[in-house]
Amino acid sequence: MLKNILSVLLGYLIGSFLPAYIFGRLKGIDIRQVGQKNAGTANTFFTLGLYAAIPTGIIDLSKGLLSMWVAYKLGASFTFIQIAGFSTILGHVFPFYLRFKGGQGVATSIGILFYYLYFYINIHAIYISDILFLLVIVLLIWSAAREGPVVGIIVLPLFAYSLVRNAPRFYLNPFLISIITYIFSINLINTIDRKLFVIRDKEFKRHMWRTILRPAAVVFVFYYLNTDKVSTLYLIGSVTAVFLLLDLTRLFIKRGRDALRFMFKEREGKTFSSMTTFLIASFIIILLFKKDIAILSILFLITGDIFSKIFGLSFGKHRIFQNKSVEGSTAFLAGALIVSFISIPYLDIPWLIMLAGSITATIVEMLPMGIDDNFTVGIISGSVMELVKLFLH
Repeated sequence: MLKNILSVLLGYLIGSFLPAYIFGRLKGIDIRQVGQKNAGTANTFFTLGLYAAIPTGIIDLSKGLLSMWVAYKLGASFTFIQIAGFSTILGHVFPFYLRFKGGQGVATSIGILFYYLYFYINIHAIYISDILFLLVIVLLIWSAAREGPVVGIIVLPLFAYSLVRNAPRFYLNPFLISIITYIFSINLINTIDRKLFVIRDKEFKRHMWRTILRPAAVVFVFYYLNTDKVSTLYLIGSVTAVFLLLDLTRLFIKRGRDALRFMFKEREGKTFSSMTTFLIASFIIILLFKKDIAILSILFLITGDIFSKIFGLSFGKHRIFQNKSVEGSTAFLAGALIVSFISIPYLDIPWLIMLAGSITATIVEMLPMGIDDNFTVGIISGSVMELVKLFLH
């Protein structure tokens, strides 16, 4: 037990060695007070330049592994060897001699993550196809946002999902998930602190609850996965009837229009709401297409719409086709590909068909067709996937 405790303490001490702070002092500054206000590799690069960032990065990346090696040599148990690595991150973030204010520990976490990945490679749990997919998502999200933390909060969960999916019972999974969760949390904190998602559109703010509730539509997907077409049509048909009634009430009854005004957007004043068109489209999709393609088409509608709206309003600078932007459409494609990737174990659809559907859905959402894209995206992308499926067979 003493060896285990000593390993953890040494890990903390090794982690508390901060080259970024030392290089800053050599320049006469406290690096924790400038730039990103932390003693990390990234802040060293932006504040002191490459000459200081390279040794800082090497040390920060490797000190977690050094702590684990020391713990191993001391004879610590397997679990405490991992904890020694994690305590290095703790020492980096909360160094005792700097009033517990250090870096963010991302580089040290990445070093430990790379160590774990070596073992996943050895058991063939990392597929080339997964790596290529993740690289595509990185490029798409970077193109849409141009912000590293935003890329991190999207890609890291997918990375963890792919590894655990390929090796669901691997003994390193809890430690891998812990490291990725930590890196994800730092990216999320940086995203919030830097206010990277800033949406000034008043109508969106007024009806933000609709965007937040859109993912609730996956209830239809889960229901359909576990039941038959007729039952699902009854469910969606019933919900659609309610929204149709609300629309008809506000369109033809003035008192109803006044009472329901808060639910609907200004541009929906004389037409059916996007909520209703989404439900009608979902009903038609399930009615017309095979189960797997119907489910994926609806998921395109749900995920793509959220991605395009949030990224388009936050980062959209290059406008195309009325109120669409390059950034929003790029994010839509990323969202469609992501939901395709996640669906692979559950849907019997070849990857080529998923890709065709994702691209089609993106194009349909982007083009000004004069019809609500909540209606067209799923139906047209589903039709294209059915056609490609027929062609391939």
